[in-house]
Parts: sequence; structure tokens; C-alpha cells
Amino acid sequence: MDNRSRLLRGFTALLYLGPLLAGLMGQGWALVAAFAVIFILYSIVLRPHLWPSQPRDMLRGEALVAMAALVATQILLVVVCFAIGRGIGGVLGVEPDWPAWLPVALSFAAIPLARLVSNPSSELPETSFDPLLHRLDNPVEDTSLLAQEMLAEVMALPADTSEAVLQQHLTAIAAHLDPVVIRRGLGDAVASGKASRAGIKALIVHATDPAVSGLLAGSAYPAQAFAAAGRDAELLTLFAGRCVIAVEDEPELVDDCPLPGILQRAADGLGEGAAKVALMRLAGLLTQARRGAAAS
Repeated sequence: MDNRSRLLRGFTALLYLGPLLAGLMGQGWALVAAFAVIFILYSIVLRPHLWPSQPRDMLRGEALVAMAALVATQILLVVVCFAIGRGIGGVLGVEPDWPAWLPVALSFAAIPLARLVSNPSSELPETSFDPLLHRLDNPVEDTSLLAQEMLAEVMALPADTSEAVLQQHLTAIAAHLDPVVIRRGLGDAVASGKASRAGIKALIVHATDPAVSGLLAGSAYPAQAFAAAGRDAELLTLFAGRCVIAVEDEPELVDDCPLPGILQRAADGLGEGAAKVALMRLAGLLTQARRGAAAS
């Protein structure tokens, strides 16, 4: 872990220290609202990928649901930290006589300090610990129903929905569902022919996300995404471009990708264009990686 990552984690801890300290000092529950605003602001500044990128997107039903979940999560985190502080104070019988403004000031200071050492626009969402992506030990029992409801919102997105917007939706869904459940939901929709174009693109984005594909290594998830793209040039371009990045980041994913020969034949069946170039580049990368693995 480099120094910048350590600093970011330290400043993030400062954010949680505020409500914890407020509870320890016995401050009123009315402060929960103030801390909730600070936590939400921290999420917007340091985790912009979790929020709609365009103002018009906020009016969409699925965006409202995702934002409501994010806000509820932040409020829950504040309440938990506040309650822990109250509990520690009650058990130890201590109530520090510190300035009343100190807890709020500590949490608020975490925002500019963390932003100084973090540039969200150039980092992946998984750069550091994110409570929204931290799965609970006791997941929801009926995940299949929850998956259907949340993925239905993805399926309802317009066909021209961008890769970035799909990534935002999938990241928000990942706060509630295991990657295996998301894969199963998307894969079942594609296999049954019920997946919309946005749904197929979401499967490709999910399968070629280095964090997800790394967790599901050995399951040939990228190869499944390639099959879902069919002979659609746009979908094949999306898949090949993202798969190149995923393999470059995680070389062990080579065995989960389509065989180079299959990619080459798919490229030969396309006319000149971006899709053919992208597939040939991916085929070359996989061939080179396989030769390197065999030589070693």
C-alpha cells in the first residue's frame, strides 16, 4: 500500500470518527442529520461514479431508487457510528468535555483532506474501502427477487445508454447483490432472449470489470460476454476494448477469455471497422499471453 492510499484511508477514518466521538460525548441525536449531510457530500466528492453524472439522469426512476439507497446507506452508517459511541460512553461511564463543534469539524475536514490525495476521475471505484461496496455478513435471503427488481431497471435503460452510466448502475447494485447473483440474473435474461440491448451491454460491462472478473476467475465469464455480443459490431467493439484492459490489469484472466482463434474468425466475418480492429488486438494479446505462460 502506498503512502497516498494510507492517507486516504486515514482521512476516511476521520469521517467516521466524527459521529463516533459525538456519541461518546453524549451529544443529541439531532446531529445525525448534520453528519448524514457530510457523509453524503463525501460520497459525492470522493465517489462520483455512484451518483448520476448528468442532472437529467436524476429524474429517471432507476436513478431515484439508486440515490435513495445511497442516502439510506449513509444515514445508516452515521447512526451506527453514533450508537457505537453512545455505547462505549455508557459502558465506560465517560463523557469527554470537549468542544461541541469538534466531532462535526473532524468529519467535515475529511472531505477536503481526502480529496487532496484522491482524484476520482482517474481512479477505479475500488481504489479504497467503500462502505457501499462492503457486503454484510447476513445478505438478503431472497436475492433472486431483489436481483430481478434491480436488474429490471437496467434492462429498461435506453439502447444507447453509455458504458459509464451502465457501470454506475452496476456499482450501485453491487452494494446489495453478490457478483455471482448479478451474473446469473444478466445471463439468464440473455439466454432467454429477454435481455434488452442495454441489458446485454450491462453483461459485457460487468464481465469485463477487472474487479468482478477477478473475483469470478475460472468461470469463463468474459467468454460468456463475448457469446452474448453475437455478431453485433458495436457490442463486439465494447467487449474487445474492455477485455483488453481487463487482461492487461489481471493477466490470469486469459483462460477465462475466448480462444484467440475464435476471436480471429469473428473478426474475419466482419467488415473493416472498429470491431474488427478491436477483436484482432484482443486475439493478439491473448495469443502473446498464452505463449508467455507456456514458456514459463
